[in-house]
Amino acid sequence: MGGDAIVVEVDATPTMQQVQGKAKKRLESPRAAAAEKALDPHHPGTVPHVHDDKNKQVEPIVWILDLCATFLLEVMGGCGAVWGASDAANVRTGSNNNTWRFWSAMVAFLCFFRWVNTAVMKKQATHDQETLATLLLQVVGGAGAVWGILEIVGLRVNYPASCMEMQPWGNSSVGGAWAPGYSTCRNTFTECRIITGVFFLWFAYLWWTVRQRQGPGALNIIS
Repeated sequence: MGGDAIVVEVDATPTMQQVQGKAKKRLESPRAAAAEKALDPHHPGTVPHVHDDKNKQVEPIVWILDLCATFLLEVMGGCGAVWGASDAANVRTGSNNNTWRFWSAMVAFLCFFRWVNTAVMKKQATHDQETLATLLLQVVGGAGAVWGILEIVGLRVNYPASCMEMQPWGNSSVGGAWAPGYSTCRNTFTECRIITGVFFLWFAYLWWTVRQRQGPGALNIIS
């Protein structure tokens, strides 16, 4: 027993963790070197370095532009949606314009409150708030936009039958402005209301369909 030698076998096979660690080092080292070269503005043939101070200067500008865009669409758009849709629905007839100015202003105030919370303070709007907001902006506002664009392109006109006798402005203009249909005293309000109503129903159908398909979490109604 005293003369027997004790042989201890040591397993030199590396473990899986050791192999993965060495491979990770080999992969990370070239990437780290390449990243340092790319950040070096004096290194030829690399991407120029963008300083953090320049990014900090650009971020406020982008933020302000985003606020202006969302204010135009979500606040002024909501106010204009009520004003235009009330005219398209023939409930704003001129004599009650002040009443509809009041309601449009109230809607604008509510839209402004929502805009401050979501765009400025970055708070999450509730499901009910988003439902009403998207209904107003994308359905009512869409119909109001159609009503307005019909007038801009000259398709929606409302001249009285005796317009040529009432206003001696010539045969094709009103005070020198482009006035299609003036020479024939044309009135297309009925046709334009039908067109706007069709678009309103289509927008409402899209809003309802997507809302039902995506569920309560759907915020982007018409894509």
